[in-house]
Amino acid sequence: MVRRNYKDRDIACPFWRGEEENSISCEGLEPGMKTVCCFASKERKAGYAMRRCKNIHGYKLCRVAQALIRKYEEE
Repeated sequence: MVRRNYKDRDIACPFWRGEEENSISCEGLEPGMKTVCCFASKERKAGYAMRRCKNIHGYKLCRVAQALIRKYEEE
């Protein structure tokens, strides 16, 4: 089951769109797309989420977020 509403969770990243047991879904680089980051385990996913998705400063270090920030800066 995909969890979709980041406002109901402690997610800092504005590009976060949902998650499953071993993956995190983010906004895509093109309209109608999404980016899915798959992890080897739910523990690895949880660690990444704590360092990046749930961290107000950490999400800016995520390569997906960096690409999306550049996308909006170029528009």
